[in-house]
Amino acid sequence: MKNRAAMYTVAGFLIAVIAIAIFVKNAMPKPVPTEGSKTVTVKIDGGSAMTFTYTVHTDGEYLIDVMNEMKESEMFTFETQDSQYGAYVTSINGKEADSSHYWAIYVNDDYGQYGISEQPVNDGDAYAFVYEQQ
Repeated sequence: MKNRAAMYTVAGFLIAVIAIAIFVKNAMPKPVPTEGSKTVTVKIDGGSAMTFTYTVHTDGEYLIDVMNEMKESEMFTFETQDSQYGAYVTSINGKEADSSHYWAIYVNDDYGQYGISEQPVNDGDAYAFVYEQQ
């Protein structure tokens, strides 16, 4: 009986170690694309446990192009919805906009004036997606 209890303890410990390793692997930022004529910074600020900053080398014309490159590189995930002002972000890394929060876009520390499908990308720009209360 003691052997069986020890075996269950070891098995539980191994399962916990594997679960932690998977969590850590998925929580770490992925490598960014290293090719492109423009270098931009993209910050995701979804709160204290979900803030990452990436430097991306891109040839993307619009912010949505950069985001799609990042998504293809498995750096983060996002979902959008179309509107009369272009696409806007409804979710980043599973954190969804709701009736009291949204994903705001900042361009060089100024509140964005365009949706991601209309926001031009210029070399040296800094973009931030901030989860804000409405």
